[in-house]
Amino acid sequence: MIMGAAIVFSGCANTPAGNANEAEPKAEEQVIAESTEEVAEEVEETPVEESAETESPVDIEPSEDVVSDSDTESEETVEASIEENNSPEIAGAVGGPEEGKYDRTYLEEENGVYVYRMSDAALIQKYDELYEEAFNKIVESYNEVMQWQNQSFNENGKYTAGSLVLKDKSDTAVMNTGSYYEMDYNFNLDNVGYTYVDLNSDGTFELIFGVVSDADADWVPEGCIERSYALIDGKVVQISDGGSRDYHWLGYDGYIYETGSGGAAYSGTDRLHYDPSKVDVTEEFVWGGNGFISDEFLGYWERPVHIDGPYEDIDEAARLPESEISDSEWNELNKEWDSRQVKIDWLRFSDYMKKKTLG
Repeated sequence: MIMGAAIVFSGCANTPAGNANEAEPKAEEQVIAESTEEVAEEVEETPVEESAETESPVDIEPSEDVVSDSDTESEETVEASIEENNSPEIAGAVGGPEEGKYDRTYLEEENGVYVYRMSDAALIQKYDELYEEAFNKIVESYNEVMQWQNQSFNENGKYTAGSLVLKDKSDTAVMNTGSYYEMDYNFNLDNVGYTYVDLNSDGTFELIFGVVSDADADWVPEGCIERSYALIDGKVVQISDGGSRDYHWLGYDGYIYETGSGGAAYSGTDRLHYDPSKVDVTEEFVWGGNGFISDEFLGYWERPVHIDGPYEDIDEAARLPESEISDSEWNELNKEWDSRQVKIDWLRFSDYMKKKTLG
């Protein structure tokens, strides 16, 4: 928006009406004395505001110096406006990079609702190219799952095949051929969302995937991170996988959270931070998180517990007396933690595929 500067001039000219042409000639000294007295009385009796109202407007041409100053002010205003528009700050942004937290430059707040919205087109284009392998893996995983869809089987045979499971009945071994993620996006790649988040504010953005429109929205919150990838030494590495039983999410406080359930007696949420130096690149990733460090836990571990600090063994930490809390304390804390959840304005996987096809 270009803003201009306007200078308004106002002038006043007292031109008292006189009838000197009709008056009889007087001596020069007498005329001067009487004129002086009349002017003095008129100025004394007439308020300034009334004088301004009854005057005729007078146009005054600004001097060259004033015009020059006006032009200078306009140029400075325009330059300031351009600098403001080119600023990397996002309107309504909650924060920025912060050690131990994710970069909240693209986190916006409006009327108490927090939304992460990646809006930097150049950044999106850059990381779309760097993470091409990750996008290919999403397609490969989908194709693998779809190979098992709608297959018939002979239940009297040695093997049985269903939509997502191949079961060897001879030793009751089960091999998963898909994940909860495919089920959550309802086997529809148009329903896959993605975006980029700098999970540890180090200047390198990680790629996270979620669901644009989740059929289990009552169970899984908006903004659930079901799969994510990082760049480790220039290589694309998966750092999380999950679904309705285990998912990550962003908090408006800058922390990452992981909610999981192993049944009614064992469930809860970890408050985490991401440390790429802790990612095991040699591990064949299956489930959960890789490189995420727990700083706090709230949940049920045979009883309501709140582990207020880092831990290595949750079984040991949950059994410590200081970790035990009451049901009412758990309910209050859980409600407060849930309120931290951030919604994500997902980029569309289908849009990425179109750009890749057309580009």
